[in-house]
Amino acid sequence: MRDSHRVLLLSSLCLVLYLPALGNRDLWGTVETEYAQVAREALHSTSWGWLVPHFNGGLYNEKPPLYFWLMALASLPVGDVTEFTARLPSALAALGTVIVVYFLGKALLNERAGLLAALILLSSPGFFRSACMVRIDVPVAFFFTLSLASFYIGLATSRRWLFLLGWFSAALSCLVKGPVYPLIIVLTLSSYMVFRKELHRLKETLPLLGALVFFGTICLWLVPVYFKAGPYLNGLFNWGVWYLKEEEYHVESFYFYLPQFLVSMAPWSIFIPLVLYSYYKETRDREQGTGDRGQGIGKPLSPLPVLWLLVGLIAFSLLSTKHGRYILFIYPAGALMVAQMWEGYWAKSPPLWSWQKCLPVLVIAALTGVAVALFEGGRLPYPALGLSLVVAGMLIAVYLAYRASQVKLLFGVILLVLSVYQAIYCQFLLPLQNNANSDRPLCQKLLGIMEPGAKWAVYKYYRPSFTYYTHTFPGSIYMEEQFTALLSSREKVYCLLGEADYRGLGASVYKVAEIPNPREKGPPSFVLVSNRP
Repeated sequence: MRDSHRVLLLSSLCLVLYLPALGNRDLWGTVETEYAQVAREALHSTSWGWLVPHFNGGLYNEKPPLYFWLMALASLPVGDVTEFTARLPSALAALGTVIVVYFLGKALLNERAGLLAALILLSSPGFFRSACMVRIDVPVAFFFTLSLASFYIGLATSRRWLFLLGWFSAALSCLVKGPVYPLIIVLTLSSYMVFRKELHRLKETLPLLGALVFFGTICLWLVPVYFKAGPYLNGLFNWGVWYLKEEEYHVESFYFYLPQFLVSMAPWSIFIPLVLYSYYKETRDREQGTGDRGQGIGKPLSPLPVLWLLVGLIAFSLLSTKHGRYILFIYPAGALMVAQMWEGYWAKSPPLWSWQKCLPVLVIAALTGVAVALFEGGRLPYPALGLSLVVAGMLIAVYLAYRASQVKLLFGVILLVLSVYQAIYCQFLLPLQNNANSDRPLCQKLLGIMEPGAKWAVYKYYRPSFTYYTHTFPGSIYMEEQFTALLSSREKVYCLLGEADYRGLGASVYKVAEIPNPREKGPPSFVLVSNRP
């Protein structure tokens, strides 16, 4: 099988698994609607509006603009940012990351290791679900992986243009989410070269020309912004400093990311300790001159994925502000590590069973994926009994395959269970939760009550979805004095507030409507009030 055939296979799998889940539900939570609205304001802006992100009619200085540009570009054909076009850049970036991992795995070991790594990555639960959501961390993972892969393959093949691609990709990762990712790229590559005792080879990466490409790429955006919207840069810098120093925002323990990573890459992650042990053993044996490549995982494990994983984990663990999605860029490292172990055993495994023996095992694997998805979605009849029976059958089949050293079949079983489980859950079961997680119905009721173009605000409970799903720019107020000032307006204005806040108000207002809150977060119901009947 040629590279083009493998790339076509991986692309087809990603598109089949990811695309159907992009537009089958509304945008949920804060992040999806917030980013989609920033992209919409870029799409509909004029003059310099594309240059600087805006949200709710004002400057948005929490993130650089590249991800929002990608969302806006994906939305150009339909003229607006929809649920599908908002999530499309994540899916395409996930596909790109899978392809890059294939070529990096091929360079690290061989074609089969690259293919296995790509399959492991695309089926990992945390990566799969991020690919079907509005997630800025997926493009970060793509550009980060592309940069490291370009440097590694460039050093291995002496292709100078790959170094420039590495510097350019590092700059794009900075334009997506900030300078911490280029810094981790440099630390990872330097650690790898120190480990190989080849630190002097860093000069082969064209550091001077590369720095010109890196800073030149960033300055193509930075210089116009400096002259046209200087306050935005100050806000972006201050936000970054606050994020690094803040001790009350997404605060977690130092060890938060390790279990997050292991769970999000399960069950593939259970093999990582074995990989690390095999790597340690082979390194020790080579130093003692007693190495035997006929045992363990086969060929030596490359230290690059290990250092990539460790540097990324340590760097983000040092920050007090933590969130599970922030470390998505280390998932390719985990996939590459596990793939090298599987490749070693794959090469020594006996011939695959006949299709008559394989088919029942694969059918049971598919049923297991269905059962796990229904169980997680709360749709499995007699959940404990049903899941136990299916899993028991799966374990028996896996045990028989393991006893026969059917490594290829075991890999296929894990891949099939994960793919079926994730596809069914994301494509069919998540949309069933739409009414409990979406603000679209509430926003449609508001639009049906208020006059077109009416001025309105939200008291204490503002959510980005109020802007996105009403196509308006509501105010966000938190103090009763602000509420009083709003209602003192000469024009007719509206305000949405919680039922308890409405009962506690001292100001005289007109109750327009009471609207139930479909979401668990926030008050049980909202009250829409106005300063005029």
